[in-house]
Formats: sequence, structure tokens, C-alpha cells
Amino acid sequence: MRARAAWRRVRSASARIAIRLLAFNLLLAFLPFAGLLYLDTYERHLLEAQERAMVEKGRIFAGAVSSLPAFEPAAIDTILAATGDHGDARLRVIDSDGLVLADSRRFAVAPQESARRYAPATTPRDFWVYRIGVLLYEAGRVAHSALRGPREATPWAKEPSDWLNAPEVAAALAGRYGSATRASPAGQRSLTLYSAVPVVREGKPAAVVLVSQTTFRLLQALYDVRLRVFEVVLLSAVVAGFLSLVVSATIVRPLRRLRAEAAAVVARRGGIARRFHGAGRLDEIGDLARALEELTHRLEDHVGFVESFAADLSHEFKNPLASIRTVADTLPQLDDESERQRFLGMLSRDVRRLERLLAGVNDLVQIEVQLEREPSARTDLVPVVRAVVEACRVRAPRGVTIELTAPAPATVRGRTEHLAQVVENLVDNAIGFSPDGGTVQVSVERRGEWCELGVRDEGPGIPAAHRERVFERFFSYRPGQDQPRLRHTGLGLSIARTIVEACGGQIELVDSEKGGTHARVRLPSLAGETEVTGQS
Repeated sequence: MRARAAWRRVRSASARIAIRLLAFNLLLAFLPFAGLLYLDTYERHLLEAQERAMVEKGRIFAGAVSSLPAFEPAAIDTILAATGDHGDARLRVIDSDGLVLADSRRFAVAPQESARRYAPATTPRDFWVYRIGVLLYEAGRVAHSALRGPREATPWAKEPSDWLNAPEVAAALAGRYGSATRASPAGQRSLTLYSAVPVVREGKPAAVVLVSQTTFRLLQALYDVRLRVFEVVLLSAVVAGFLSLVVSATIVRPLRRLRAEAAAVVARRGGIARRFHGAGRLDEIGDLARALEELTHRLEDHVGFVESFAADLSHEFKNPLASIRTVADTLPQLDDESERQRFLGMLSRDVRRLERLLAGVNDLVQIEVQLEREPSARTDLVPVVRAVVEACRVRAPRGVTIELTAPAPATVRGRTEHLAQVVENLVDNAIGFSPDGGTVQVSVERRGEWCELGVRDEGPGIPAAHRERVFERFFSYRPGQDQPRLRHTGLGLSIARTIVEACGGQIELVDSEKGGTHARVRLPSLAGETEVTGQS
């Protein structure tokens, strides 16, 4: 259990954006350090170049020695003296009996002394950055060796006392090129390379020119390269850490603040409406903050809708319920049959009103849910209006006629059944306001980027003070009608506005030149797209 809990904590910590950014930046920083593991290849190339230079020097000297009439040490020393200082390279001439006939050490500084001469006063190994880098480098080499397999260790020997036993000298006396690598004298962190070149006399190897040179200066160059790489790695690590802090301050902290503000909205501390920090930014965090603000505003609107709807519903149910309670309490006390029938009629009327209210509320709630969950379709408004008008003509009372004007297709965004409900509510209202023998005019036309639906009647009209209120829930304005609230729930136009606004449109009552009421619905036109009628 403890191991599992520890693993969960590790996973939780590694899932943080700041930790991932730091790991990514440090990975980039240690890419130069990975190159240190391949300095062995660079070192090998340097050793090969040094060996080629030694061989070339040995061949030149062997050619000069082979031109002598005899292998006299004095004559060979003259050639060595004439060639000048050989640096940290040492040349020796060894005859076929293993005797050293000449040695450049007599005329130049000894190899170990030459190495110290060329060594700078301060070496890269003296810097603390190099010491830290060496520890990391050795750890990397151990890991690298574990992956590639261990290398075979080379037993570095010392110079032999009898040169005839040296493999490189024996190879040269046999007419071949010989080479060897041995430990440098004490006090040096380097190796010594040996190259043996045969001196040919009369077609046979008569002597050997042995060139030896320490790798001290080569190692100094490698140390300098390592120091520079270590400095780059250290600087990269510092820059990576700094960039991680900057990213954490500019990305991670704002995200944490947005998370805290979103949690506060969910917990409804201090109300719902709030402005999220970072909404003014132009990056993705600003987009997220603005999206959260929009979501919060919609949540606030929804909560306000639910609260006001509950209050309105409670108010609308209060009166019929109070009337039903009064009738229920009074009926047992009535002996007059006519009075009892009158009270029963009142009870039946209030029950029907409650049923209409419940049906209207159910329609409104279902439409709200459908508009939120179901995607809208592309619909040609003209066939929808024509079908509704034909149905309304059949049931139109008192000789009311309905005229339809729809010259061209009008494609809008919305589902067929919802748009049909909008048209039906508007036409039914117009029929209800129309006088006997009146005319209801329905028109569909395209105006620029909008499709406009108009419904006009010849009724008394609606005063300007009530043109906006009629879209409120449970509000009904029916002048000249006896107790209109008993027959109308006041939800028809509210449902129509909900549907129209969900489709991105507008609905309003405007002045009519011929009197009566003019309801106008404007929906965004999709005329530039393929004309397809939406299906329910």
C-alpha cells in the first residue's frame, strides 16, 4: 500500500506542467553533455593523427640514416643535432643487436620535461566546473559501458630493458611497421606512443628508427574541450531553470488562478458573475479565461432563468390552487343544487387552467432541453410556413382568412418542428386577435443576410408599453376578452422567442401601417450554402 501511495504521489507530481517543462528544458540542456560520451572518437582521431605524424617523421629520419656509409653513432648524432628540437617527440636508432646507436634526448629536452614546458600555468583540470563535469562524465561513461558492454582493459607496460623483446622493434627488424603504447613516466597523466620504422640497407632491415611521443599535449586539448562543453552544459542548465521559472510564472500560475476562480464559481462563493484574471491576454490562456467568462455568464443566465421561472410558476399556480381549495372547503356546506353546480364549474375551470399551465410548462422545458442537446439543421422556411398555414386555415373560426406570400426559398438554421411551432404560435395569436371575417397576412422573404417572417392581423393591436412584455412568461394581453388568463397560459410567445434566439434570430412586434399587430421574425439566411430542408 505504501509503495502504491508513493507511486501515486510521484505520478501526481510528474503530471504538473511546471515539472514537465523543467524536465524538457533540462533534457535540451544535457544534450551537449551527451556529446562528451563520444569524445573517445575524437580522441582516437587525434591519436591516429599523432601516430601518422610520428611515422612520417620516422620515415624521413630513416631515409637520412640509410644514406650513411656506416651506422656510426657520431654520424647519426650529427643528423639528430641538425634536425633541431623535436619537441616532446623522441627519436632513437636501434641496430639489429638491440643496441641504441643514437638518442635525441642527448640534444633536446627529455619528453617529460618537454611536456612540462608545453603545459600551461593553469590547466582546465584546475577549474571547479571541470571537476563537477568529470564526475558526471564518469557516471555517464559507466552507464554507457553498461549499455554497450565492458571494454577490454589494455595492460600498459613500461619500456623494455632489451629492445629486441619489444614487439614494435621486432616487427620493424622483420621489415614491417611496428607500434606500441606504454605508460608515460611517473608524474604524467598520459600515455606514450611508439612507432618503429625499419632502416633498409641493401634491401634488408639493418636498423630501426624508433619514434616515441607522449600524449600529454593531446590530453590538454581534450581537457580544454571538455571544460568548454561543461561550461555550455552548466550555462544551459541555468538558462533552462530560468526559462522554467518564467514559463511557470506566465503559464502555470495563471492556470492555477483560473482553476481556483472556476472552483469558486462552482462553489458559488461570492455569487456566480465574476471576471476571470487573464481575460485581457492575447494568448491561449486569454482565450480560456474569456471562454470561462462566457460559460459563467451562461450559467448565471440559466440560474436566473430557473429562479425566475420557479417564482413565476409558483405565482401562476397560487391563484387556481387557492380557488380549488376554497371550492373544496365550500362544497360540503352547500345544500342548494344550483350553487353546487356553479362551484363545480369553477372547480373544473381551475383544473383545466392548471392542466394548460402544466402542458405549457412541459413544452417550454422540453424545448429548452432540445435546443441545448440537439444540433440544429438547415431548413427551408417556406415549406414549413406553408404547411402550418394550411393547417390553420382548416381550423380558422369566424370566417378569418389567411394569405401567404413566399416567393423564394429561405434557408435558415433550425429544426423543422421548432420553426413550425414558432409559426403556429404567431398565426394562432393573429387569428385570435382578428375580427370576424378578418384577414391574417403571412409573408416570407429574404432581406440581405436575413430571412424575415411576418404575421399581420387586423385586430385592435398591442400598445407599445406591452409589446415587449407579451414575450414574458405567463403574461397575456387580450383586450376585449372576458378573463383571458383562464383560456391562455401566456407561454406561446415566450416559447417562440426562446426558439428564435436559439437559432440566432430576433422576434419583435412592430408598428403596422394598416393597424392591428405585426409580428416580425428575423433569422440568419444560409442562402450561400446548399439548400437542404431540415428533417425532424
